Amino acid sequence: MNKPTLDPLGNYCCYLRKSREDIRAEQADGHDTLLRHRKTLTELAASYNVTLTAFYEEVVSGESIDARPQMKALLQAVDAGQWDGVFVIEIERLARGDTIDQGVVARSFKYSDTTIITPMKIYHPSDTFDEEYLEFSLYMSRKEYKTITRRMQAGRLRSVMDGKYVANKPPYGYRIVPLPDKSGYTLEIIKEQADVVRLIYQKCIGGMGMQAIADALNESGMPAQTGAAWSAASVRTILSNPVYYGYLRWGHRKVEKKIVDGQIVRMRPVNHADRLYKGLHEPIIDKETYEAARELVTSRRSIPQPKNRSLQNPFAGVLNCSKCGKLLTRRPYTDDRKRTAMVCTTRGCPTVGDFLDNIEREFLNSMQKICNHYKFEYEPDESEKEFLGMKLKAIENYKKKLEELNAQKDKLYDFLETGLYSEEIFRMRMGKLDASMNETTQQLEKAMEEYASLTSTAALRESFVPKCEYLLDHYSSLSVEDKNKLIKELVTRIDYTKETKNKRGHSHEINFTLDIYPYIPL
Repeated sequence: MNKPTLDPLGNYCCYLRKSREDIRAEQADGHDTLLRHRKTLTELAASYNVTLTAFYEEVVSGESIDARPQMKALLQAVDAGQWDGVFVIEIERLARGDTIDQGVVARSFKYSDTTIITPMKIYHPSDTFDEEYLEFSLYMSRKEYKTITRRMQAGRLRSVMDGKYVANKPPYGYRIVPLPDKSGYTLEIIKEQADVVRLIYQKCIGGMGMQAIADALNESGMPAQTGAAWSAASVRTILSNPVYYGYLRWGHRKVEKKIVDGQIVRMRPVNHADRLYKGLHEPIIDKETYEAARELVTSRRSIPQPKNRSLQNPFAGVLNCSKCGKLLTRRPYTDDRKRTAMVCTTRGCPTVGDFLDNIEREFLNSMQKICNHYKFEYEPDESEKEFLGMKLKAIENYKKKLEELNAQKDKLYDFLETGLYSEEIFRMRMGKLDASMNETTQQLEKAMEEYASLTSTAALRESFVPKCEYLLDHYSSLSVEDKNKLIKELVTRIDYTKETKNKRGHSHEINFTLDIYPYIPL
């Protein structure tokens, strides 16, 4: 059977994503899955005499397309007809989400007539038989994913019921250690932190509030688990965790999915009916101490929850205090100013807050400059195009040289078989030839990576500018949710700096700085 062929002049890219199995395997043997898959697919592309000019590498193992930014970027490029083919290690890497996600993937590749190339098979989604095979493969992938998830959850629950600790991070006061006589993990007490836990419970039972406890711990210089300052929330977490009297809880913050404005939103509400199981670890306090502290905490007046649960902060998740690194908090004012402010709530932090409308105005001005920078400063000129052409030419030369070296290798075997070369001469010549092939292969891979990096950045820049322009043109008419979504697609974070208050009557003046970090570096 003849090997399928690909257009050597076509545009091809590669999509790489780790599965959960890959992550566990890396922990076991330390190899880099994406690097290994990249090498395999690069060699596969070379065998078809084509060049991979972009690599979409997913560093998250997300179930849905929304949780995988590189997959979203790939589908946008596929829909735009940018690629003739996409190389992937196996078809399951493209979509393990629900039937909607699978349909989105299959539809994008079908109507753009984009080929999917795997080491096992080439899929032409516009072909009826390949389309059916693709849909069936995606369906089986989803089925396998759900089966694995059910088994994993059942196994985790069984481990918790047996008293084993299954979470990724230990609670304050403990470290995770393997069980000596069986598989699985448990918790081991860290003496210095355990003393702090006992102190927190003693102070709570003695009538001290959570913020007062946090202030006392900060004054003593004892860092919290993350190394940051203690807060009322971190104290409350310790006072509400049954792990400290020897029990493990299951289902306390179970992920719930809901459809909001047509999008899947994941929430982790507190489940007060969670299940408790006796743990194998040693408790730090007794049950009576825990229940006494919990009774005092729950009996105190709770903060009233706002009636409006919709998103109110367009900078949620991205606007950070440059001094302490914490996210700024939205604070609505009810006095005659009627202007919402953004403030840093970290105790002792010197950062001064400012009004939200001021921050929005400065953000839009900065984004306009960034957009202009990409749009005009980075218009590819003839020299840049010539440079890309030179890189592509170098790739072709390296490929041609490898073909010549392979031909020389075949001749060496012929000379050995006919007796023109002795075994000693054959081994000497073959050693030099292998060294030359290894060097050329390394040069080829480096040139391909450089070319892919340049073209990938250009492709990202092309999608960045239209999104930025849309945000700037429609910001005032967008909902808060849409503003936040667009901002997160354009920037990784924003650092806010302000140390002096505005003078009276000058509240609209910009007296702060915003350091904006776009997804595409300047």
